[in-house]
Amino acid sequence: MENSVFFDANGITTTSANHISNLAKESYMSIEKELSQIRFYTTKASLIDSSEEKVLRVGTSNIDRIPEKLEEVARLKSLIAWFREAIKEKERLVREAKNKENFETARELGIEVPEKPVREPYPSWDDMVAEWNIKTRNRYLWLDTQCSTIGKYIHPDGYLAVARENLSDTIQNPCKLNGAGRDAILYTSEPTVSPESVDELYFSLQDKYRSYQAELNSMKHDIETKINTETSRIDSEYVKAMEEYNAAIREIMAKAQKYHNERLEETQSLKIAIPDNLKGTYKKLSELGKKK
Repeated sequence: MENSVFFDANGITTTSANHISNLAKESYMSIEKELSQIRFYTTKASLIDSSEEKVLRVGTSNIDRIPEKLEEVARLKSLIAWFREAIKEKERLVREAKNKENFETARELGIEVPEKPVREPYPSWDDMVAEWNIKTRNRYLWLDTQCSTIGKYIHPDGYLAVARENLSDTIQNPCKLNGAGRDAILYTSEPTVSPESVDELYFSLQDKYRSYQAELNSMKHDIETKINTETSRIDSEYVKAMEEYNAAIREIMAKAQKYHNERLEETQSLKIAIPDNLKGTYKKLSELGKKK
């Protein structure tokens, strides 16, 4: 574990470290206050007309213990600093353990995490047509062109349909007068083909159109059927792959979570080590705490 120098099985808890730190702070503040008030002279006061003096403040005569007190302050602050860093490191480790992703934990355990399945692209119309050989593809294009050409011609608004209707109208009304009086012009129309032959052509083309259209629709239906079949296969395989993937992930996550919880518990139970040079200070503060 990182920075394990801060922790030891025989160490103390974070609560104890905080308590000892508070005692250490009280102790060094008391010493610092004493050191801040040190005076190397005695102050006396007397009335001008009196020889009697009163001592207002006694100066320090023994300075031998000052280095010792400064050393004590340093030791107390050092202990606090050590506990502060140890607590900060423990908090970091706990936070890291809490926030660690299960996938990251799985990788640390050497567990191979499967790739999430990706569904195949659905086939398009062009994909299906591209599988045809030259004969089939040419037949499809030929039928499509025939249907477009003939259909346009025999459509109710098409040229043949309109010409057939005009022929019928001409037979019923062969003459038309344009103008009046001596300037009037008489237009006479005579059929060049029989209505029966036109009807025969019209219905023949309709039959041909329906035949071509039926074959074309059959080819289109085959494409749609293949697209639906392939789409169904892709969806089925994807669903199965996702079920297997999710089952594997659940198993991995369970293992990772178990390990994750164990590590978190282990991290939270870490005890703070006390360096040898600070054990005396720690012992003294511990006894002081018991007295309180």
